[in-house]
Amino acid sequence: MSNPPVELFHARLAIERLICAYAEALDAGDVVRVSGLFERGQIRINGMDVVHKGSDAVRNMFLRFTIFYDKHLNAVDPTLVRSKPWTKHLSSNLRFESLTETSAVLWSDFTVLQGLPGRELKPIVAGRYRDTFCCENGAWFFADRLEYIDLIGDVSSHLKGNPFA
Repeated sequence: MSNPPVELFHARLAIERLICAYAEALDAGDVVRVSGLFERGQIRINGMDVVHKGSDAVRNMFLRFTIFYDKHLNAVDPTLVRSKPWTKHLSSNLRFESLTETSAVLWSDFTVLQGLPGRELKPIVAGRYRDTFCCENGAWFFADRLEYIDLIGDVSSHLKGNPFA
């Protein structure tokens, strides 16, 4: 016999772990791990027609637009050299729009801080995620992440070009 409140509690924990895993992997410069979270999912940005579907497309998106730095603060390819973007992605105000034993829709806010060594720590972008998750065989995964960019500051040390243009 199943226990729906307990199962939904475990679902929330699994989903919250995915939200945290995304931020931790990206901040660590682990493009393979962060893109792997979207093996069966996709990332979209509100107002843009491009859909980054699957881990290869998500990895390519991060490699194309994010600046990763080696220990000497040279911009490098994170798949070739240990590096990171010197960011801290903060997720807050998690609110479930829906939650069942096999799917969920969750809104959350995000703030990205950047603090390159020797430079001031500063917020560079803030917005919202609308995430859709699915569960198959007891394993939760990202199905869709829609990003809404609400505030944008100086992203010149974080992004190559302007992916929002």
